Amino acid sequence: MVGNNRYDEANDHPPQAAAMTPAPTAAAASTEPRRQALLASLRLRWAAAQTQGDAAAKQALFKEAVYLGIQPHDYQVEPGAN
Repeated sequence: MVGNNRYDEANDHPPQAAAMTPAPTAAAASTEPRRQALLASLRLRWAAAQTQGDAAAKQALFKEAVYLGIQPHDYQVEPGAN
């Protein structure tokens, strides 16, 4: 029986699923200039939160970075580090 969801009775094989292309992740879909702009923004806001000792702001930045597919070590800079 061809064209339905039944097993191939002659070979006892399940029907083959259509090949699917995985959806791009947020990081993969972004362009490099966009990523660099996002990193610059995160770094600036992280430095301000560090200076002010604002734990809530740092947590919000972490959540934003996770959503964007950016790793913490990419934007978390120590004061005075270049």
